[in-house]
Amino acid sequence: MQAYVLTQYGPAKDSLTLSTVPKPTATKNHVLIKANLLAGTALSGTVEEVGPDCTLFKVGDQVMTEPGLSILGAFSEYVSVPEDMVCEKPVKLSLEEAAAIPVSGTTAYQAIHKFAKLQAGQSILINGASGGVGTAAVQIAKAVGADVTTVTSGKNMPLMKQLGADFTIDYKTQDFTQMDKMYDCVLDIVGTASISACCKVIKPDGIYVSAGSLGSGMLIGNIADVLGCKMNPFKSRRVELAMNTPSRDALREVKELVDAGKLKMVIEKRFDFNHVKDAMEVLEAGHVAGKIIVRVSS
Repeated sequence: MQAYVLTQYGPAKDSLTLSTVPKPTATKNHVLIKANLLAGTALSGTVEEVGPDCTLFKVGDQVMTEPGLSILGAFSEYVSVPEDMVCEKPVKLSLEEAAAIPVSGTTAYQAIHKFAKLQAGQSILINGASGGVGTAAVQIAKAVGADVTTVTSGKNMPLMKQLGADFTIDYKTQDFTQMDKMYDCVLDIVGTASISACCKVIKPDGIYVSAGSLGSGMLIGNIADVLGCKMNPFKSRRVELAMNTPSRDALREVKELVDAGKLKMVIEKRFDFNHVKDAMEVLEAGHVAGKIIVRVSS
């Protein structure tokens, strides 16, 4: 089968090589999925083979998955995944739309429900609201019944309104950490402001949740900042690092929102399988509204 292999560190154009590799098999409790659409570490496709211990799926089922560390990425024609990492796709969605749900959808859901524990009537500010996690988080927060403020660029303001945001701040012209409104939660997906600065707009009993960052260097620094704040006994605001835990249960929770019409994944760009490097370059450049997906087969 064809798969992209990481041959070195660095930008996608230098590190990814399209190669012929052995096709995996469905062993024990694994299912073999023929990938139709990919989103890096997430995919949707059709079950081609089930392991002898599998009980949840059969050949021909259309599914979605986020394998986590069980495979190194998902840029391949076939993947073998433990069945507890697999979920049936929403009935009303195409495989293309379903490919955008894993990782971004589950990260947003867990950040809001597991870490922030957002409640109806509370307020949340989402910094970096136009990306894959952000666009999902806006809708999930609205489904809770929260008042949602988003931080993004001016060009994405119409999208924020479409997703249900109550108010949007253009980060190019306004600094949300210097504004007067206070929030029950700041969900920071890009890490462009320090936690201390964010805490200025968080209520005394509120919470700061980090769910990502721009670039590996900023991510490492943001993680260190989060851990340092969590260990500071003098900081009144709660601080959480929302680490996504891939699982069938997490996927099903997001699927239920999709089935209920409360969540729709935003897809900005689509690429063919032989243009994965181009897709990764666009992703590495940043400022993508929603998700980028790759078509492996029709």
